[in-house]
Amino acid sequence: MAAVEDSDLWSALAESLAQLAERALSRGVLQGYLTVDESLRTVKGRIRISDQISRRPGMLVPLEVSYDEFTEDIPENRILKAALERMAQVPRVRPEVQSRLRQLKGKLDAVTRLRPGAPIPAWQASRMNIRYHAVLRLSEVILRNASAEAGDGKQQTASFVVDMAQVFEDFVGTALREAMSAHPGETRLQYNALLNEAVRDSDRLTVRPDAVHLLGGRPVVVYDTKYRAASDLGASLSADHFQMLAFCTALRVPTAWLVYAGSGEMKLRRILNTDIDVVEFPLDLSLPPSGILAAVADLAQQSWGEVVRQARLNQ
Repeated sequence: MAAVEDSDLWSALAESLAQLAERALSRGVLQGYLTVDESLRTVKGRIRISDQISRRPGMLVPLEVSYDEFTEDIPENRILKAALERMAQVPRVRPEVQSRLRQLKGKLDAVTRLRPGAPIPAWQASRMNIRYHAVLRLSEVILRNASAEAGDGKQQTASFVVDMAQVFEDFVGTALREAMSAHPGETRLQYNALLNEAVRDSDRLTVRPDAVHLLGGRPVVVYDTKYRAASDLGASLSADHFQMLAFCTALRVPTAWLVYAGSGEMKLRRILNTDIDVVEFPLDLSLPPSGILAAVADLAQQSWGEVVRQARLNQ
């Protein structure tokens, strides 16, 4: 796989992270309960009997105890701190955005720093951490796919460690879900759906569009992203439209939005002998980060407007 440098996508990721982190931390740093194992001279929480016997046979103190501590040092904050630190090290990010990232990281000084190469801590989406959901999903995209490595001398090189298509898909999905949160319903990423009827499970075929927006539990619009070189886009366009047709048919939705990296105008294609439309929506990564995010917001607004229009037609 050839490495491709794309500073514009880096900048968009950094800008998105700063915006979402500012929103998440606007009401203060999230706190939660963390189980702590310690050796103490007094009882706190519960005594770990097996550890006490194996480590200190015949001794009454110190005691091996476990207790729950209400703290900022929880997985959610560790993930966010690591992502802020990672993006602040990227030299191609605008200085003012880097400054915002460093200021946000400073709010998490009490949080343990993730060691380089350590796995991303597991976290559970809940009502308690709902204000962190969007920034954590983007943080995971950054931590999975990006690294800032020092080159010769003092030169730093920021590089993606997986293909750009995956990063583009994750970025658009996260930004789109955030933009669609302004409208009723919910947006799910990597949505699994059956494509065919089958007597046996082994005969079932599934489709998995990058994003689906649901209203009342029913899909109403589908999105898929494509990151390709401009020379490849035309050759694969028919295959992309076949895929979008399959998505619409399986999900019973009238419109699919094909989001691709590139410039140009939005284009609507009506599929012959069907009531299905495929909308090609270009996302120009040469725009400044705020422009890219505005384009995703426009995608959300236009696709929701189409949902409303279809609902009125069906009344």
